[in-house]
Amino acid sequence: MNWEKIIFDLNRSGLSCEKIAQRVGCGGATTIHGLKSGATKEPRYSLGARLLPLHRITEPLRQSKPLTILAMPAVRTVYRGDDRAEDERRRA
Repeated sequence: MNWEKIIFDLNRSGLSCEKIAQRVGCGGATTIHGLKSGATKEPRYSLGARLLPLHRITEPLRQSKPLTILAMPAVRTVYRGDDRAEDERRRA
């Protein structure tokens, strides 16, 4: 995987490194900056598994035709189905 390109594409979609970190639930923007700059070659599996769907759903934003997205799902919630009960407890 070319993680530098993936982060670049996400930035091009309008997401800052801080916003990407929030969406995928990683420790902070430093992790995302490391991937973007090439300082970090490979993310942990769990982070990569959350970055790829975010990259996929932001694809229309990178295309030439303007597109209005009313809501972008939180990737962490969508792709961690087994942890849903734990997430619910934390929110309560």
